[in-house]
Amino acid sequence: MISVRNAVALMLGTIAALLLGLGYVTTWQLRTAALQAEAETRRHESFRIAESMRQSSDQLTMMVRLYVSTGEVRYRDYFEEILAIRSGTAPRPLDYDGSFWDRVLAHGKAGVQYGPPQSLVQMMRTAQFPEAEFTALNASREASDALAQIEIEVMKQVAQRIARGVDARYIDEVYPDYQRLVGPDYLAHKDRIMAAIKNFQMLIDQRTLAEVEALRARSQRLLTSQISFLVLMLAMSLLAFLISERALTRPLHQLIELTRRIAGGDYAQRVGSHGLTELDELGSTFNDMASAIQSDIARRERAEAEAQAAQRAAEAANQAKSDFLANMSHEIRTPLNAVIGMAEMMEDTKLDNEQRESLRTISNSGVHLLGVINDILDFSKIEAGMLELDSQVFDLRRCLEDAMELVAPKASVKQLDLALDFVAGTPEGLRGDPQRLRQVLVNLLANAVKFTEQGEVVVSVSARQLLAPDQADAEAGTRHEFLFEVRDTGIGIPADRMDRLFKTFSQVDNSTTRHYGGTGLGLVISKRLTEMMGGRVSVDSVVGQGSVFRFSIVAETSAEWASYPQGSRVDFEAKRVLIVDDNDTNRRLLRAAAELWGMQVRDTAYPKQALEWIGEGEHFDVAVLDYLMPDMDGKALGSAIRRYRDARQLPMIMASSAQMTRRLAPDFAAVVAKPLRRSTLFDAFQDALLGERIGRLPQEAARPGSDVEELAADGQTLAAVLPASPVRVLLVEDNETNQKVTTRMLRSLGYQSDLAVNGAEAVAAVQARPYDVVLMDVHMPVMDGLEATRRIRALPLSPRPRVFAMTASSLDSERLECVEAGMERHISKPVQRKVLAAALADVLYAEASTLPEASSAAGEDIEAHLDGQVSELSREGVLELIDSLISEREKTCTALLASCAARDGIVLKRLTHSLRANCAMVGAELLAERFAAMERRAKAGDLDGTELEVRQLEQDYSRLVERLATLRPRYI
Repeated sequence: MISVRNAVALMLGTIAALLLGLGYVTTWQLRTAALQAEAETRRHESFRIAESMRQSSDQLTMMVRLYVSTGEVRYRDYFEEILAIRSGTAPRPLDYDGSFWDRVLAHGKAGVQYGPPQSLVQMMRTAQFPEAEFTALNASREASDALAQIEIEVMKQVAQRIARGVDARYIDEVYPDYQRLVGPDYLAHKDRIMAAIKNFQMLIDQRTLAEVEALRARSQRLLTSQISFLVLMLAMSLLAFLISERALTRPLHQLIELTRRIAGGDYAQRVGSHGLTELDELGSTFNDMASAIQSDIARRERAEAEAQAAQRAAEAANQAKSDFLANMSHEIRTPLNAVIGMAEMMEDTKLDNEQRESLRTISNSGVHLLGVINDILDFSKIEAGMLELDSQVFDLRRCLEDAMELVAPKASVKQLDLALDFVAGTPEGLRGDPQRLRQVLVNLLANAVKFTEQGEVVVSVSARQLLAPDQADAEAGTRHEFLFEVRDTGIGIPADRMDRLFKTFSQVDNSTTRHYGGTGLGLVISKRLTEMMGGRVSVDSVVGQGSVFRFSIVAETSAEWASYPQGSRVDFEAKRVLIVDDNDTNRRLLRAAAELWGMQVRDTAYPKQALEWIGEGEHFDVAVLDYLMPDMDGKALGSAIRRYRDARQLPMIMASSAQMTRRLAPDFAAVVAKPLRRSTLFDAFQDALLGERIGRLPQEAARPGSDVEELAADGQTLAAVLPASPVRVLLVEDNETNQKVTTRMLRSLGYQSDLAVNGAEAVAAVQARPYDVVLMDVHMPVMDGLEATRRIRALPLSPRPRVFAMTASSLDSERLECVEAGMERHISKPVQRKVLAAALADVLYAEASTLPEASSAAGEDIEAHLDGQVSELSREGVLELIDSLISEREKTCTALLASCAARDGIVLKRLTHSLRANCAMVGAELLAERFAAMERRAKAGDLDGTELEVRQLEQDYSRLVERLATLRPRYI
């Protein structure tokens, strides 16, 4: 029995010996080839020296003949220099070849470089010629020296004649001397030189041939040895393969097969003997292992059964925990909704300032607690695997703008800039879950605002097309990866705390003294939701400079889902717009939007530079000014601009991240809140340039900071007026829960309503009874809201009811369908009480606008409303508001009457819009709605018979301002 180690060592040793022998033979083979090359090199060098000998003799002859025939001394000098170079008494030129003296004769010796002297004899000694070769070449040199003596004697004779001057007789007199250089004796010397050189070359050829033949014979012998070693190595390798196949590979394959059988459950298999020590030991160990496995399998099966039982128990406990958490969240959320709802209802009652402040604390705390409960509920659903995405087509830009608008109030308090960077080419229509995407965005935005005290928060979105492997490029554009970034200039996150960000119930600062609140679930939920939508989350941060949170989703897209374009670009073509904003991001985004609509933009971060442009006479059609700027704010800049341009020459738009309304900025045609919706910016441009909006359904009625929100915010005034509402409402809704909620909202606002559960019932209802408003759901069985509206519009009804759409869809394409079907307004679901109140107020006050007691009714609540404003604006703010209205009253009222007399609808619309906001700001709601009704008439161009009403509005507004003057002292 032999061991595997010894067998392998024997085979490897034999192969190693053969390799060493092959290497030795190969080395000598290479050496032989090198010797052959050296022999050829020596032959070449020998011929080069012989050629030098011949060339020097020929060059000496050429120089002496030129000297004799021309009498020029330079040829004698060249002759002597050739002899000196050959004898080694003069430096040898570096490029001393057969054409050297031809170049010298043609161009002179300028630029010739010299090396050390080296005689021809030294060159012959260096080449180490055998004695016979040296003697032959030296004989050639000696014959050349003898010939040189003849040439020297001729030159001496000619030199004496040259000394007398070269004249016409010179050639005849030196002719005998020249004949010595071409005569038989001279040529005989030449023949002896060449004969010696030929003898030398013959000796060189004989020696080289003998050396090469000997080396070739040795190379042949070495090649035979190489082949022998290779054959032996091949035979040895084949023998090693056969031995390893029989003694190693086959037993190992058998062992593998037995292992497979044992792995399949046949533990009775055993390995036999193979004749190799190590394999027999391996087989014995394998057999022991198989026996141990066989004896242990019963115990392992029992352990697995126990582990499975424990796992089932753990899963049941985990499910119970998740169910308990979800149930508790629901049980807490249900009464909490009642708390928040009742707090909202109580806001409609008469309260003093302390009670109203307490109520706001309850409401804010309830909303905060509801957010915590929602986070816990979402987390429990994710952990239990019960959270499902609601896939639908939605407008990405609107989703982003909605998310930013939710955090805008808190950003406004800190005076942070909020901006949306929607990269050009990003698809806007996609299929996904807009609620969950908005949840992720709001979470990241809220964190960014929370941890940022100054600067900006910017959301950017881009997309890249995903190519399906089995589709051509033209067919693969239905899926995109959308990349989102939320960048802030906040406190940043330390590198050693980054690992806590996406861990459950973990926060960057979890000490009891931490400055910022929260459950620590927000980022975890965002990460899970992002992963459910096919994306990922990452973050980069620098302490003191800010953070960038990135996430992505994968969604299906289609060109047919793109948003309906807002208005026509023709309105804005070639209009010049001035943009002044110290924030680079906002300025860039404003420029991109304006240029998209065909406008020509000039922008700057410096108000003084904008004033210089205007002062130099540069023309602009409209200006957009930021409110919060370091050197000069937007109001001051607007006032300065008015010294150069009036409102007709340059209408201005203010963009503000702080709470700002047109009442506080009378020089401006519009005030838009940041973050800017593109649709809002479009409307502001259109209002400033054209005085009207073209062919589009109105946006949702209320937005933070807007005049409509100010109108709807004072529930006390609405509650005082609406219970006696004569407006007749038909609610068309198929969902029972929505029916109850909306009906109760209508009742709380003072409206009586009837119910239809589908479109067909709605058409029958309006034929049976006159209604002022139809609140129409869009998606219903039997007949949808679009078809029902078309049929209602086709009926010969008088008066014709106003139809408001109620739908959860946020797509502009569906809004367009609503407009085309005949709907006048869009109310998004879930319906908010403020939005519903403001929408119905348009109808209510249009009916009541001519009542003489309207303004007095509104005036009854002015004092309470102003007291409520103290908590938000401070006494100084309320006082500034009153003083502003008092100072502007005469100018505004005069302009109002003049625009009506001139039938200037654009100016009348702008003035009534401004006065409407003024009235709403001080709580004169009914008067505000009368101005709103007049604004709508001016917008529609319906100015017939408006003189009496405008005069009445001017008188009522003057009485309102007088009333404010009497209240002024209480706020000093």
